[in-house]
Amino acid sequence: MRRADWLAIAFVGVLVIGVGSMIATAPRPHPNAPPPQPADAEVPSTASSAPQSADSSSTESESLSVPTSGEVKVKLVRSGNVAPPRDVEEIRRHIRLGAPGTYIDQVLAEQDSQLVRWPEASVFRVWIAPTTAATEWLPEYADTVRSAFNAWTAAGAPVNATFTTDSAGANVRVHWIDKFDEPGTIGQTQQTWDQYRWLVAGDITIATHATTGETLGAGWMRATALHEIGHLFGLNHSSSNADIMASEAHSQTLSRADLATLRLLYALPPGAVR
Repeated sequence: MRRADWLAIAFVGVLVIGVGSMIATAPRPHPNAPPPQPADAEVPSTASSAPQSADSSSTESESLSVPTSGEVKVKLVRSGNVAPPRDVEEIRRHIRLGAPGTYIDQVLAEQDSQLVRWPEASVFRVWIAPTTAATEWLPEYADTVRSAFNAWTAAGAPVNATFTTDSAGANVRVHWIDKFDEPGTIGQTQQTWDQYRWLVAGDITIATHATTGETLGAGWMRATALHEIGHLFGLNHSSSNADIMASEAHSQTLSRADLATLRLLYALPPGAVR
């Protein structure tokens, strides 16, 4: 064998030893590692796609109860409203001092010790159904409802009302029904609460007949509209027949207690007071 052949063999041997050493010392992938991705591939995110809560402080407020029966119905939604500052002891003190002349204690009793109201600077954008299949309904009943909203505003209610023909753009809608199935019911309000117990929307339904079939005339229309608008504001029932928020016999005017209770409610933040 020639000298050049020996040199070639030696060179190949060194090369084989070097490559073997590189293979032996190369890092090995973990057995559970994902396969390599092409340079332009999109790697799926491991982050959860479940919706996240708007803020961590809403858990307690969302666990509060909502009424499930009666004249006032409740729908619970999540909103972007700001959480109200709350000092429960100070709220209770304010209620104790402001309660005389009001029925705030009865409101709290019917709402599981919760206050609900609209945020400051809210405006009712009210749509009133212009027609209905309810029998003995008159077009002037829509004017009666507008007058009832204006009566609350003129008395100093903290939320003004504007009227719109755009149902989709309204946050308050008024509907008509021939009669309710629930005995004694001639009106009903659905309040929409957010996670902080701010009111964000409402639906009012007014019957043209009592559940017994008796026709309800203009006087009952006004009384019912005033009463249901009180629920829309966040008020609940009073035990006094002198108040528009009486649970059975309706006045046709707003009482001092109605207005005093509304003022006290809107001096307090929403939420539980227990």
